[in-house]
Amino acid sequence: MFIGLTIMSCSTASKISKQSNHNKSSCKDLVWYNFIGGKPDKYYLESAKKVAERWGFKIVYELGSGANSEEDKQRNAISEKKSRVLFECLEKTIGENWKSKFNEEVETEYRNNN
Repeated sequence: MFIGLTIMSCSTASKISKQSNHNKSSCKDLVWYNFIGGKPDKYYLESAKKVAERWGFKIVYELGSGANSEEDKQRNAISEKKSRVLFECLEKTIGENWKSKFNEEVETEYRNNN
């Protein structure tokens, strides 16, 4: 059983490594201001931060009230506007589907560490 887990871990690490083979230098030092309106899963957020680091950018979480208020909607719009430069960079270097690739990699990271 240990051998099976080891092989599975190596296979997963290889997949993550291949998935993370993005052009890190072009979007380096950019920030994704990610607004979260509800109660977040801290382990999922940690996984996303790890993936972002491998991709060469940072995530800063901005937490809302969870009530879907007008203030939360405005803060979300501001976060998206502040993140636009990063989004454009990722779209240019990875493609229009960068966000789904990122989310897939975050899901893999999350499953492997929880």
